[in-house]
Amino acid sequence: MQFDELTEAAGLMKVETVGAVYVAVAGLPTFRADHSAALATLALQMLEKLEEYRDGSGRPLTALMGIHCGPVIGGIIGAQMPR
Repeated sequence: MQFDELTEAAGLMKVETVGAVYVAVAGLPTFRADHSAALATLALQMLEKLEEYRDGSGRPLTALMGIHCGPVIGGIIGAQMPR
């Protein structure tokens, strides 16, 4: 998936996809001072990527992007998947 490639190239981590929701994080498992900027850049890159595709009637695909910044509480399921 191209979103996964963008996420990995940015040094971010995809946590999961649920339906049409793509969840990625910055600053985990290691802190990074530019976490907000990294996520904002990823969101813009994803929107650019979506412009390359069209729906059945020829309209470009669109998406809503949201970024949350702040403390997080999580755990590990298995060896590598934060939740």
